[in-house]
Amino acid sequence: MSKAGYQFECISPNVDEDAITHPDFRELSKMRARAKAKKILEMRVADAIVITSDQVLLWNGVLREKPKDARQIKEFLKDYHLYPLEAATTVVVTNTHTGRQAEGTDETRLYFRKIPEAVIKQIAADPINLERGGGFASEDPLLKPYVAKIEGDPDGFMGLPMGLLEDLIRKVSA
Repeated sequence: MSKAGYQFECISPNVDEDAITHPDFRELSKMRARAKAKKILEMRVADAIVITSDQVLLWNGVLREKPKDARQIKEFLKDYHLYPLEAATTVVVTNTHTGRQAEGTDETRLYFRKIPEAVIKQIAADPINLERGGGFASEDPLLKPYVAKIEGDPDGFMGLPMGLLEDLIRKVSA
């Protein structure tokens, strides 16, 4: 957001994401992003554009949430070359002055080449990856050489598809 020239403040909605479930990963992303918006709006935020988002990853039909430990990061990364990793990222934008709200979901696929064991060990050793869905950041320089292809908005895999965000901001600001 800073790179796009936005001034912003981060507010944690403290939503228990694990308590929100749905069998469809796209719907799960929507439900979590909406829950975050609802929680922040309950805080009675001053006139602002409130942006919430949630990303859910699916690999071979299985959710890839935040890993439990470094061992699980390794398990995730060693298999990513077998099937594409799908991301559904929902963004909810609310204009607190007008009450207007708009949302959209971006879908992106990430294809990997086989990731060497030494790289997997390095990524798994970084505790920040325990806080990331799927156990990694797509923009990690260690991982970039093993990204074979991205279908969709590359920003979508980083958690905030900027094209979608800017479209939603225009809708609530009109």
